[in-house]
Amino acid sequence: MRPVAAAVAMSGTPQVGRVVSGTYRWMADWPETRSVHLWEAASGPTRIRVVGRARDMMPSAGLRGVRIRYCVKPVIGEGASRLTGHKTCSGWTTVDGASAAGIAG
Repeated sequence: MRPVAAAVAMSGTPQVGRVVSGTYRWMADWPETRSVHLWEAASGPTRIRVVGRARDMMPSAGLRGVRIRYCVKPVIGEGASRLTGHKTCSGWTTVDGASAAGIAG
C-alpha cells in the first residue's frame, strides 16, 4: 500500500513577502521519512514550473498575479523498504488574489 496525503492545501492566501505553508493530512500507519514538498507556478495554460522545494514558501514579487499550488509526494521507509506515494496537490491560487476551489492531483 502506497502512502497517501489527503486534504492538501495552503495555510492561507499566498501573498508577496509573507510565508505560506503547505498543509495536508497524513494517511498512513507509518511515519514519514523524506516526503517531497513542491510549490508549482502556472506560467501559462500548459507550462508549470517548480518555484519552491520546502513545506514553507515566501512568494517573491515576480510571482504576484501568478497561480501557484502546493504539492506533496509522501515517502516512508529507507533503502530497500522505501515506498513513495503519488504526488497530490492543492487547488491553484493566485498570489495576492482569489483562491481556486477544489483539489487537483
